[in-house]
Amino acid sequence: MSINNGNTDFNLSVSQTGEKSLKVSWSRSGGIGYNGRIDVQRPGDGQIVYSKTYNQDVKKGSFTFEVPYFGEYKVHIKSNNGQTYDFIYRNVFLKAVKEKKYTYKAADVKKVEDGDMFLLGVITGIGMYAAMLGSVISIYFGTRQAASTKITFPKPRVGDTLTTTYTPVIGGVQTVVKFVQKPYKDKFGNSFSGGTYTSAPTVAKYITYPK
Repeated sequence: MSINNGNTDFNLSVSQTGEKSLKVSWSRSGGIGYNGRIDVQRPGDGQIVYSKTYNQDVKKGSFTFEVPYFGEYKVHIKSNNGQTYDFIYRNVFLKAVKEKKYTYKAADVKKVEDGDMFLLGVITGIGMYAAMLGSVISIYFGTRQAASTKITFPKPRVGDTLTTTYTPVIGGVQTVVKFVQKPYKDKFGNSFSGGTYTSAPTVAKYITYPK
């Protein structure tokens, strides 16, 4: 949802478009004013991630900006030496189920054997990823760890797969990780059918803007 707490003379409108972009538009008959600009601030720490400036006589404008990760953003209009005239809080949330399947390579198997952190389920562009250290999976928005869960499965072999599924839920994203062990033979030539191991669902809550 969107919450508008500012001066509606600027007709500020902010909506989510695409996977994780903000569409911003505004208009004001008297122009935006001296040193007019629009700032987009990210959730968590309120840092400005995008700023667009205008000449004082400009009466309307619009732009689309891809945010760095999901969460609640603040968009506001400032002019006349930094005074805030209009601002909106806008949620940018995952809209549809996303799935990432990864097949273990020799280098990945070695990382697990050495006890190193192994990135999994990275979805390019949405600013969210999961990482595994031992049996613990941690889910991140941006640079903040949002949730963690555990999954226990056999030592991976080359060709085994790990699938991370992100599902939108109220207030966050549910993550499920599934490990599929392909059929294999041991060093004595005995055949095994492999198996499937699935983590319990875990929900990572969205980061909200500090108020």
